[in-house]
Amino acid sequence: MKLCLLCSGKYDDDVAVCQRDGARLVSAGQDNLINSIVGDRYFIEEMIGKGSVGRVYKAHRIIDNSPVAIKVLRENLSNDAEALARFKREAQMLSIIEHPNIVTLYDFGQTPMGEPYFAAEYLDGKTLATLIVERGSLTVSDAEPIIEQVCKGLAEAHNHGFIHRDIKPTNIILVPSDNGFVAKILDFSLAKLPPLAVEDKVTKEGMLRGTPAYMSPEQCQSMEVDNRSDIYSLAVVLFETLTGSRPFFSKNSVITMHQQMNDVPPRMMSVRKDLHFCEELETLVQQCLSKKASNRPESVEQFWHEFKAACDAQSKVTDLKQESVFFERPVEQANKLTPLEAFKEAEDRRNIVDRILGQPAEDDPGSTIRLTKAELESQRQTATLREEERTLPGDATHLQIDNPTTETTFIASMFASDLGRKVIIGALVLLLLIILIAAFLFVPIPNPENP
Repeated sequence: MKLCLLCSGKYDDDVAVCQRDGARLVSAGQDNLINSIVGDRYFIEEMIGKGSVGRVYKAHRIIDNSPVAIKVLRENLSNDAEALARFKREAQMLSIIEHPNIVTLYDFGQTPMGEPYFAAEYLDGKTLATLIVERGSLTVSDAEPIIEQVCKGLAEAHNHGFIHRDIKPTNIILVPSDNGFVAKILDFSLAKLPPLAVEDKVTKEGMLRGTPAYMSPEQCQSMEVDNRSDIYSLAVVLFETLTGSRPFFSKNSVITMHQQMNDVPPRMMSVRKDLHFCEELETLVQQCLSKKASNRPESVEQFWHEFKAACDAQSKVTDLKQESVFFERPVEQANKLTPLEAFKEAEDRRNIVDRILGQPAEDDPGSTIRLTKAELESQRQTATLREEERTLPGDATHLQIDNPTTETTFIASMFASDLGRKVIIGALVLLLLIILIAAFLFVPIPNPENP
């Protein structure tokens, strides 16, 4: 049997690469632990993962048949003091930290062959790496809940003084749940303990531990690291999640670490020209990928706060792009709109933009001056009347006033109010009086003697 280290898929011995993600398969070989009992409590069913440090098996508790995961240190590392210390330290950390976004430890012991093991909760899900391979990349809205849960778990570890030092998509597993899924952080074997811990200095002088594609510049140089190193790795994970590519990657690990220490990270939109990311998101990723730890967010909580704000900005950009049908209308088509259609479209466009950009309400004194509802209704009725006039039958077209003069419009507006009508009637009466007086003065009176 062969295994895929990315998705834990199992294949026959004649298969060379994983059919799901293309990764090279490794041989599981003959395993004496399968179908055996360890610790008098766990029955080993099958191997589900294999790495440089240990093997992971699916098992079940004999007492209640509940599933568990058993991680066993590799045989050739049982006499390696550093590897054994790291394995014990991972078990120690998992026993201290209890958080819904970090894998839970149940037990610790030795197999019948004397190999150290620990039992942890069995997570029946897929890694973030597998999800990225399946989809190519995730949208910001899909990535947001994943990053949120990873931040919560990582913040809990940091609060206990632990630095993970190996945050990557293969160490983040997504387990289906009633509310969607739960993200869990795995593999604390490379984690750094608090400075006062007895077994903190287990790495030999000059030794590098980690995955080069996700290591911070200070980690690549074997320097002292803090929680901002994990923030750098998390930013690389975010970059890969949104684009499907890592900011720095080479088949040669030394070249990859040189890039991490010296090269300017690319912008996400330069890697995926078919996608659009808001400036707030690009700026945050660039800040977290800074070569200087002091330029990055101080804590995971601060990173999450800034990422949430960037997600909100990205959602506005996405909504605007999805609802921009009015702005993409050809000019020739727009010119064919009737006055009523044009008025309705302009009002709809304004409402969409105001909603997306979060403009203040109309009754807000600081908002932009706009027409009242009564004025809008009046304009709508006017547009409707004009549309009806344009559709009158041919024998009634003589009733239309296509180009009303200013005087006609003024008189019509005067008649629209009571005061205006009174003024017009008074003016007409005064004009009539003037005519009568003029007629009386200028028309000669006939002489009675000379009719």
